[in-house]
Amino acid sequence: MIRDKLTGFFAILREATGRAFGLLWRSVNQESVLYWILAVGLLVTFMGAMVQRRASFACASGWTTCILTQGKLVSTEAVFEMLDYCEDFTRRDAGLAALKLTMIETLEQDEAFFKTTGRRKSPLLKARVASEMLYDSKLAFDRSENDPTVRYTQIKRSCLELREDFEDHTRWTRTAWPK
Repeated sequence: MIRDKLTGFFAILREATGRAFGLLWRSVNQESVLYWILAVGLLVTFMGAMVQRRASFACASGWTTCILTQGKLVSTEAVFEMLDYCEDFTRRDAGLAALKLTMIETLEQDEAFFKTTGRRKSPLLKARVASEMLYDSKLAFDRSENDPTVRYTQIKRSCLELREDFEDHTRWTRTAWPK
């Protein structure tokens, strides 16, 4: 039932966008459209090169202040976010306990925490969320490691390096590749 409705919706959407694109294509100069496509392609290629060199476009262009940490240029906004997650993860070694539990066990612990304290997010749940966010971040640690104790130690060491780089203002830059 729902699948049929979605299929019908997407068919209508596809037809409408096809008509709109066809009208647009006939109403503009095709040569100028090809130039735009070429310009967008070059921009995407440039951005891809920046990603390969481990620098965000904002860092590479000098639009934002970045920090050179663990061999990567990271925007200060991302560093602030990672430091907050590091704080939640390492506070009272909650990250180690969170890594040893499954997500269901963590949620059960959080529910028990809510019943006893009336507060919504337990430190254990914050640590679990922080571990997931740090896993997806630019923080340097071995993501293939399965042992929770080793993984916790690696993330904690990486967080300490990030904090040291953040506090060392010689690591801050507004250019793509500092000397």
